[in-house]
Parts: sequence; structure tokens; C-alpha cells
Amino acid sequence: MSYQQILRLESLPSEVLDEICDCLNKKELKALRLSSKRISSIATAHLAKDYMFNLCSLMTRRSLEKLAEICAHPQFGPHVRKVHLSSGRVHPREMRALIERVEDMQRRIPPPTSAQVKRAKAKMQDAMNRSTQEYELEASGDAVALLSRAFTALRSYKTPIILDISDFEVSQWDPVTLFLDKYNHFHGEPELCFKSTMEPCLQAIFNTRMQFDEVELTVDTLPIDPDERGYNTTETRSEDLVLFSSLRSMSLDLNNTFDDAGTQSTGHILSYARSLEHLVYRQGCNDLNRDSWLTPEQQPALLNDRQFERADIVLGSVKSNGLKSLCLEYTPLSYPILIEILVKHADTLTDLRIANACLRGGSWAEVFLLVKKTCRFVTQLEVEDLSQARPDLKNHEYRPLVLPEKWTFLTSRGRAGVDEALEELISAPSLETLDITDRRMRVQTIEFDPNFNTVELSDDEMDFVV
Repeated sequence: MSYQQILRLESLPSEVLDEICDCLNKKELKALRLSSKRISSIATAHLAKDYMFNLCSLMTRRSLEKLAEICAHPQFGPHVRKVHLSSGRVHPREMRALIERVEDMQRRIPPPTSAQVKRAKAKMQDAMNRSTQEYELEASGDAVALLSRAFTALRSYKTPIILDISDFEVSQWDPVTLFLDKYNHFHGEPELCFKSTMEPCLQAIFNTRMQFDEVELTVDTLPIDPDERGYNTTETRSEDLVLFSSLRSMSLDLNNTFDDAGTQSTGHILSYARSLEHLVYRQGCNDLNRDSWLTPEQQPALLNDRQFERADIVLGSVKSNGLKSLCLEYTPLSYPILIEILVKHADTLTDLRIANACLRGGSWAEVFLLVKKTCRFVTQLEVEDLSQARPDLKNHEYRPLVLPEKWTFLTSRGRAGVDEALEELISAPSLETLDITDRRMRVQTIEFDPNFNTVELSDDEMDFVV
């Protein structure tokens, strides 16, 4: 008589269970945790290792409570490497659109089905519920206590943590997204509430003495409330701000609507980051993303003094002596500030990227000649879409004059490649040359197109008319 042995999952050795868990997705691992204690322990370890390194939380009570719970979990918490807090809220415009969509169903021909009406009403209600939760948390002031619970747990592990505050939610980048509701901002553009997110977060940092390894701040949308355009650290104690001395990396993606207090406060924090090694700064001047000369009616928007001053405040606040990588994109740059930061970090800088940037004062040729002479250890150089600022004395504005295609895009790796690229860049035309070329092309545009009359030529430009 033959006997057939039944192979049970529980009887498998731990090595085999590890191999099985390696092949399972997040949903399957969560289901496997509901089995025996031994298998649950193995599945939990894989779930923590593969998915708990990046947590995204809304500013609602349920979402922050779940964030604190995961951070305090003995197996999940030690694997957390990034905390992403969404500064976006449900936009009133989106709620109005959802309400109008339900109302329009009454006039639709053919009429909608009952299921369609119920789905539309449910979506509208989800948005209202989410907005209510966001308001209730802000009104209660409990965000500081909930974030403090999470940060206290993370601090105990002594692991490097990234703090990311942005106004968008991208679930595919965040393995664990703590929405805990049926509405998210994929349905529409969020309302920016940066101050209501940043200031409770700062207070929780000061309360728990949490030190982050990296901070990423992104401001990409417009707030309804002007006070939400920034944050304020003017009354913050030095012994609190010194907690940012542990920062190794800082990424700032700030649009031009960021207010003066927010700009000054960002510079304030940056000035305490004495161990900073990696800096990314973007100011949101998307019009600088041009790679060829354009006709007058297509020219990039003029830049003003205030936009240059914002970049000066932030970049002039860098007090670290050991920057290894510097990335400047979509930003106006003042020549003295750029030269100062390059000279200060000449002996440590290895990676330099300048893209979609407009230089006021000096010339790009002078900038890259300095890089060639002093930044001896740069082994990766990326240059893209550079322009120079031509001043308009009447309105205190500047017109970006784009460098010709020859100097538009250069990427080099290795010291030999960098030297070759720098030889090309130090021959970039001066502002005077770009100005003459631009004026001639503007005049030619009008000569070839008699109907074009939207641009008023100055007396100097009229000298080029044949």
C-alpha cells in the first residue's frame, strides 16, 4: 500500500520560504502574514524590506496615525528611509467640478444608469470627506503630536532618513501610500497648503530632536491663501535650527510664487547645513527651457530683479565647505554668487549640472574658465539651455538671450571629457555678441514679415534695419 506525503507550507525550511516571498508582491505578502506565526514573521520581514522604505502620508488624522504606527513597528520602522508628506489639499475647484458633474447627469441624453449616478455621487462625497478630514486636523493642531510620534520612533533607529514635502502624490514612487480614503489628487490639481504642512513638521522635528539626512522641498502649484506660499523661521531658536547641521543633501524645487518669508526661511535652514554635500536648486523659471533662437513673439518671459534676488538669497546661504555635487536648473543666476559658490567648493566638487539657467553679469565663458582652472576634481559635467540676461533699463527687467546651438547641450564624464567640454564652453559668446545677434534677427523677422507689428523696436535696433 502506497502513501502520498502531503507537503505543507509550514513544513518548508526558512530558506525556501524566503525564496517564495521574494516572488510575491505587496498584496500577496500581506495575505501571507495572516498564516502561522513563523510564516507571518518571514513575510513581515520581506514586506518591511521591500516596501516600507518609502512612506507617503496625507495631512489627515488617519493617515498620520498610520504613519506613526508603521514607524513604531519593530520590524517596519527600521526599514523606513523616506517620509513623504503631501502639502496638497482637495481643491475647491475640484469639488465644484464633481458637484457640477452630478448635476449635469440630469440633462444627459440618454440618461445615465443608476450605477453611474451612484459612482458620481460617491466620488463627490469622497472628496468632501477628505477635505473635511484635512480641515479638522489643521484646526485641531494635532499634526505636531502625530508627527512627533513618528519622528521619535525613527530617531531611535539611528538610520538615515529623507524628509520630502511636496504638493503632489505619486503612488508609483511611494511603495506605501497612506491615503486611507477613496479620493486622491490624481483626480485633479491639489490646492497648495505648504505652510500648514511645513510648520507642524518643523515643530515636530524640534520637539523630538530628529535629524534628517536629506530634505526635499517642492512647491509646484498656486495656493488660494497667500499665507500658504511659504513658512517662517524668524523666531526659531538657533539650538533648534542646528538640528539641520546633519543634512547631507538638500533638494529645493521652488516656483516663483514662493513668498519672501519662505525664501528667507529656506536660506536660514540651508545656512545651518554645515555638512551639506549635495545641493539641487530649481526656481521654476520654465520659460528658460529654450534651445534655439525664437521669433520676438515667442521669446521667453522677461526676468525681474526679484527673481534673481530669490536665487541669491538661497545660494548665498550655503555655508558648507564640502559640496560634492551642485545642480542648478530653471533659475536666474547672479555672476558673483555663482562664482563664489564655485570657488568655495572648488576642491570638493565632482559633479556639476547647470541647465535652463540665465546669467546676470559676467559671461558663461568666464564661469567655465574658472571651473577649468579651479575645479580640478569635476568628473561629471552637464550643461543645457544656457542664456544671458540683457538688462532693460526702463522696467528693471532682463531679457534672456539664449546661447547658440553649439553651446546648448553638453554632457561629459571623466576628467578628459570634462576638459574637452570646458574648452568648448570657454569660447561661448559674450552678452554683447548675443545682443547684436538677437537684434539683427529681430529686425530680419520684421523685414521678412511685414504684417508682424507686435514688437516695438528701439532706436538701437533700428540701426540694424537696412
